[in-house]
Amino acid sequence: MAIALGIFLFLSPIIVLIGNHARLNGLFAALHYYQFNFLGAVNNAIQLQFFQYGAVALFITALLTKPMRDFKDKYAGLFLAVCFINVFLHPSGLRNFGYILLGVMIYYAVVTRVKNIRSLFWVIFTVSLLNTSFALLQFFGINLIYNSLGRIDGLMRISNHLGIYQALALPLCYSLNPYLAIIPLIGLLLSKCVTAAIAAIIGMSYFLWHKRFRMGSVTFMCLLSGIAFFIAYNSKIIIPKIQLRLWVWGQCLGDIIHKPFSGHGLGGFEMIKPIYGTFTNPYNLYIETAYFIGIVGLIILLLFVKDKISSTAIGASCLILLVCGLSQSFMDFPRLAGTAIVLFGLSKCREEIE
Repeated sequence: MAIALGIFLFLSPIIVLIGNHARLNGLFAALHYYQFNFLGAVNNAIQLQFFQYGAVALFITALLTKPMRDFKDKYAGLFLAVCFINVFLHPSGLRNFGYILLGVMIYYAVVTRVKNIRSLFWVIFTVSLLNTSFALLQFFGINLIYNSLGRIDGLMRISNHLGIYQALALPLCYSLNPYLAIIPLIGLLLSKCVTAAIAAIIGMSYFLWHKRFRMGSVTFMCLLSGIAFFIAYNSKIIIPKIQLRLWVWGQCLGDIIHKPFSGHGLGGFEMIKPIYGTFTNPYNLYIETAYFIGIVGLIILLLFVKDKISSTAIGASCLILLVCGLSQSFMDFPRLAGTAIVLFGLSKCREEIE
């Protein structure tokens, strides 16, 4: 099970088609079309399909292996039940319900079957190392995978996703060796993702405080201070983004008030602002949950995540993700959702590595 999960953790964030091989692009585009009945970005489709098939494979593997521990998480079951009921209220959400079901399957497999938890930290470190390596190449104008879009994406295709992944990797890499945390930190800075930077400061400060500032902590806090300087330096860019998010959040909250309990269903999100264009993401995990499945669903989600935060490296990574959720709906993207679900599952087993 650990090997299967390691492969999933390694490939789900960064799986891409190397180069511009027309035949491969055509094959994957065809697979995407026959599965979803429309064409989308090829690499995004591959990551979504890998998430789907990977979830099924992990669940089947879990059923074929001996349980390591019991599944005791009533809030995961309640959240799935609320989403199921929501589909009856809003049948258009049936397609997206499948993704939630797959996420619960991954979560179940991790909670009940995973052992050798710390070995998975090395997988996340490896992904972080690859991301930072490609981010450095992009910084010097060398684009081996994606074409230059004027930003640094590493292997995550979107710079904000690069920042979030590198931020969640920080405490895990630090727990392996404090100096290894420099790798994700470099990638985080290159991504210029302010949300991830703020979350990293909060999560790592919480983690290091509980570690009583052991050797290397002071040095690392100095590096985190560099992130704070980076945020202040980019304040002129941050303010317009905050204003746009405030507008989207305000519109969403107004819609939530009209349907506080039933929500608007698990369908696609779309909001149009003149001049700025169409928004397909609420930019807030918690507002999005209330918008889709109602206030009850949001309360259950908060109850689900409340025990995921702890003084362990996994708990700190979960805290970083949850802070990122205040400004990013990261669960909408398979390249982040797969790793996030695994970390939430591992947080239930944290007593084994404390």
